[in-house]
Amino acid sequence: MSWTSTRKEKSFEVNRRLVYGMRRIGKGHSGASKFCSVMNMPPPPRTKSFKKSSHVIAKHAKTVAMNSMKAAAEEVCSLKGNEDADGTDPVNCGISCDGTWQRRGHSSLNGCITVMAVDTGKVLDVETLVTFCKECGY
Repeated sequence: MSWTSTRKEKSFEVNRRLVYGMRRIGKGHSGASKFCSVMNMPPPPRTKSFKKSSHVIAKHAKTVAMNSMKAAAEEVCSLKGNEDADGTDPVNCGISCDGTWQRRGHSSLNGCITVMAVDTGKVLDVETLVTFCKECGY
């Protein structure tokens, strides 16, 4: 038996790449199924495996983003001459804030806000916004 790609943790690399590609263009399992069908390829992993791979990719992407924002904040601190060892003192620097919602108008439930350093142009923080609570229904 021969495999089409190497195993990464519990799934194959080719499946992870498919999931990553679909998530990057905003498509899920049904989009991957349609793509594979049109391209005359074997079907994508089952829905449960697709979701697991999607969660693993999201976890790693969050780790990379957090490390990148931490490095950007440290760069701003060193640029401004604030070499605080524990990082608790505020730094006097210019920032730019911008927010967006998933959809136009007042009906969107999801959005995010981004804070960037003016001096470096790098992202310092990102916060997601949700106007709906799953627990209470509001």
